[in-house]
Amino acid sequence: MDTRSFPWSARIALGLWPLLVLALYLPSIRNDFVYDDITLIVKEQPPASAGDLFRAFRERHFPTVPYYRPVTRLTFLLQRRWHGLNPVPYHLANGILAALAAFRLLRVPCFGLSPLAASAGALLWAVHPIMSSAVYPICSGRETLLPAFLTLLAMESWFRQRTLRAALLFILALFAREQALVLPLLFGTADYLRLNDHRNQKTVVSPWKAFAPYGVMALAIIGYLMVRKQLFHGAEFHIALLENPWGPLFSILYALQTFFFPFRMLVYEPPLPLWWSWTRLVPSLIFTAVLIALALRQRTGLHPLLFWTFWFLLLLAPTANILKQETPFDERYLLLPSLAFFAIGASACAALPGPVRTIAVPALVASAAIAWVSITLHRSRYFKDDATFAAHWLHVNPNSHNALLNYAKYQIDAGRYEEARRAAARAVELAPDLEYAWYNLGVTLDRLGRTDQALTAYQRALTLKPIAEAHYNLAVALAANGHTNEAIRHYQAAIVRNPRHSDAHYNLGLLLAENGRLADAIPLFERAAELDPRDGQSLYNLGVALERLGRTPEAVAAYQQALARMPSHPKALFNLALCNYREKQYPACIRLLTRLLAITPDDIEAQALLDAAQRTMQNAAP
Repeated sequence: MDTRSFPWSARIALGLWPLLVLALYLPSIRNDFVYDDITLIVKEQPPASAGDLFRAFRERHFPTVPYYRPVTRLTFLLQRRWHGLNPVPYHLANGILAALAAFRLLRVPCFGLSPLAASAGALLWAVHPIMSSAVYPICSGRETLLPAFLTLLAMESWFRQRTLRAALLFILALFAREQALVLPLLFGTADYLRLNDHRNQKTVVSPWKAFAPYGVMALAIIGYLMVRKQLFHGAEFHIALLENPWGPLFSILYALQTFFFPFRMLVYEPPLPLWWSWTRLVPSLIFTAVLIALALRQRTGLHPLLFWTFWFLLLLAPTANILKQETPFDERYLLLPSLAFFAIGASACAALPGPVRTIAVPALVASAAIAWVSITLHRSRYFKDDATFAAHWLHVNPNSHNALLNYAKYQIDAGRYEEARRAAARAVELAPDLEYAWYNLGVTLDRLGRTDQALTAYQRALTLKPIAEAHYNLAVALAANGHTNEAIRHYQAAIVRNPRHSDAHYNLGLLLAENGRLADAIPLFERAAELDPRDGQSLYNLGVALERLGRTPEAVAAYQQALARMPSHPKALFNLALCNYREKQYPACIRLLTRLLAITPDDIEAQALLDAAQRTMQNAAP
């Protein structure tokens, strides 16, 4: 149906609904960073070069889980460079992705949806509370939204015979999130059901043209799996069906219930007892049956309904507890699968009699939109900041070890160590085999000065899993208690586990230097300074080590680099001035000491060296 057949009001609505979606999510720009945002954005070093940007393709996405999502992480690194720690542009980018997502796919001719029906479906999908769980949290939201956007573009391109573009978009989607692995199966489903434009026109397609895109995608999948194997050593996939064969069924029921009757308040990563409700589930099953029955009456026939059924099942499958998940259930898993409900719903409404479609459908759409918009707006408050999010998650699900761990991490960052210790101890009770529960307990005990207990907690964490931060913190505690050799061993293990751990490089270099191993310390200081472009202290210590080894020109260069990063570093100023004095570079020595005395006017040693340099210059004058 041509949009020109619609009145001006309808045509304006078609053009404005993405702006309405963006306006809905615009208040989120007042929110701060929460949860995973702290690790992936706040604590991430801003990239200083193209090499820093493309390290996203050489590293795991998150330090604690086996995710490889370099395209998504690249967007965080770029924004970290452009916007720093201003959360507004990150939230705005998520809102824009939500506004652009679904309309073009719903308008593919084989689905038989009018522009108005496609717009209504896309609008309702974009304002549904499921979408809010993919917009408000910056990182976990982007990890869902960006691959969803790419998947939708890829599917639409495939329907419109732009198969090479679809294959390239699939590759981007795959490297944005693992869920995209099922996309070639959806391409094959569309081909089998003859939903593509060329299938409907019954044109002859050469075998090369038909299978070349699949070959491109197969090569991409092989490359992707090889990188994953190198990063995770092939041990990241665990079959969950063996432990819980009912997991996929519960995932489907959770999806149905969440679509028709979403919680008003945020219920983040709910366990089964928290979301299961017969009073919500039974009506959801009835509504689903009604939608399917009405959609079957559509003139487009059975094939579109079959496609959307496969869409729902295949896109849900990667997170449907077939493989072990970080958490069994969460709304963000349902974002792409839930589009099937809106597509089937739009077809069902088109099958209604004219008077019912004219009166009842607009009222139903408006009612659903108002209800879902109110829930979505309400949920924004739970992402106000990390404190609000952590406290709310724990309030809703006090027996979630993940909620307790997140709450403990927030309390540690806030300096409330006793409160953090209680939360971490409770997490250990609930999940005694979880290494990060023991690690967080060790951190809190360490900060409370209970070093012996902290060492025990760190060691327990390492028996469960050799995580870099546990090695690092254990090394710090051991070094402070004089156990130098053990500390060196754990610093080295931390670096093996996380080659970009700048603090581990620096502390290990410092420990080696203090024990006379200056030559071994030098590359560690150099690597620490390379990893953290703001780190001048490593460069200062590099200069000290080089100077002690008699490599004065290199030491001078290191001190100069340290001062470029930290112009007011007193020791770097003094040591560089002293090097200049010994090399008889008196004017440079005097300039540096003058700067130093402007910062620390009571520095007796600096004043003495300045007097000596000035006297030497005067004596040398003709």
